[in-house]
Amino acid sequence: MMSCDLFVILDDVLHSRGAITNKNKIKGPEGAKLLSVPLAQKKVFIKDVTIKNESNWHLSHWGSLQSCYARAPYWKEYKDLFLPVYENPVSKLSESNLKIIQIIRELLNIKTPMVKVSEFPDIEGKKGTKIVNICKFFGRGTSACLGLAPAVTMMKRNLKEINCPWFTRTLNTPFIRSSGVTS
Repeated sequence: MMSCDLFVILDDVLHSRGAITNKNKIKGPEGAKLLSVPLAQKKVFIKDVTIKNESNWHLSHWGSLQSCYARAPYWKEYKDLFLPVYENPVSKLSESNLKIIQIIRELLNIKTPMVKVSEFPDIEGKKGTKIVNICKFFGRGTSACLGLAPAVTMMKRNLKEINCPWFTRTLNTPFIRSSGVTS
């Protein structure tokens, strides 16, 4: 996020079954612990995914965060910044995720502007075409972060044609592997 001029949230595409938008791993005493926010519906746009708050997931997640990080050096300094997210859960998953992203942006002093694609109804397309159209819409110098889905190969070709640099990111590695075209 720090290395881009504009951070675009792709929130007007269908939430997919194996999506990670409602999952996160934290480091626990016995290894990684997966936190998963329960969803009320899944076959809707990402911006419209609702959370099953009646399951009290937020209390369980906060308890996990406390037990895993209570002895961490900076927990006392930062826990109160995140506590409101868990004390006052919202109904939309995207809103909850954006609150957490905003907290992290402030902690890291990231000034990069952030926009949601849903705020720009003129950007159309599905799958790879959507990504290419986002790059075209925001203009020269825009680069794209791509996953490892099969459609990515076609997307890479299309991005190269419009001189849009790209890179890939996986959740299995903490580093970004640079690829794409040079400008």
